Amino acid sequence: LFVTQVEEAILGISPSEVDKRKDQHFLKWLKSQVDYDDPEYPTWFHELVQGPLSKVTTSPMYFHTRLYFPYI
Repeated sequence: LFVTQVEEAILGISPSEVDKRKDQHFLKWLKSQVDYDDPEYPTWFHELVQGPLSKVTTSPMYFHTRLYFPYI
């Protein structure tokens, strides 16, 4: 549906430009299409569209690239 809407809105658009627009706008479009009060959509689909509840962050202090093992 997304590709069809893009192709109808922009006549003569190239396939590479459609792919670029998918990368940029598909997620926002999908979120706008899903009605969260509609029981037809399963719970896993709602969770997939909404994305993760939290983001994972890392700290460079946990990455140690040089280990020192003295010869015994």
